[in-house]
Amino acid sequence: VTSIGGCAFHGCSSLTAITIPESVTSIGDYAFYGCKTLTSITIPENITAIGGAAFQNCPNLTTVIFNARNCTVAHTILSDNINPAFNNNAITRVEFGSQVTNIPNYIFWGCKGITDIVFGPNIETIGQSAFYGCTSLNNITIPEGVTSIGGRAFGDCKSLNTITFNAVNCVNMVTMENNIPMPAFDNKALSAINFGNNVEIIPDYAFANCTNLKTFNIPTSVRHIGYKSFYGCKSLQS
Repeated sequence: VTSIGGCAFHGCSSLTAITIPESVTSIGDYAFYGCKTLTSITIPENITAIGGAAFQNCPNLTTVIFNARNCTVAHTILSDNINPAFNNNAITRVEFGSQVTNIPNYIFWGCKGITDIVFGPNIETIGQSAFYGCTSLNNITIPEGVTSIGGRAFGDCKSLNTITFNAVNCVNMVTMENNIPMPAFDNKALSAINFGNNVEIIPDYAFANCTNLKTFNIPTSVRHIGYKSFYGCKSLQS
């Protein structure tokens, strides 16, 4: 088996467990939509694409173990509307495997129940709006190897108040839309940033418009602070 087709197990409400073999590279739109008794899912290493709503309306799906090394697509667009693979308020925990390098755009958009995200050590890119609207998330740690975080990756995360930022050479944390910058952290809840001791770059617009940001320490390792990195941080005290 190399692919799981669209709507393949749509509405299988008694399905409690799924084992996806390593041979599978794609999961189609709505493939597991409405699997109401499913509690966890492991995405294997070779998956490169997951269709829109593949795991939506799974009200007992609380844990996602994501091992796909280089998944590039995890949504579809219908009439200009984003349809993420996981848009599920039941999910509370997401774990990324040690071989994962890329987190796709929009993948966990609107997952309001997520409280824990465990990033693997080899992640390099976090896609645009990947965790947008994860309103229960209150802290995250960005690993050392991350080089790019897409616009609004953590936007509208209304409980996200603390970030530990360990990315050594992150060169991008913004997406331009119609020449308007969309920062990765455009977040009014954020109040504190803890920079790791090896951080060298704080990129353009990185924490722009974080209006509640009060405190952070820039380590001596930092050699570049980008354009408007802290623009609009009106509450900054120290």
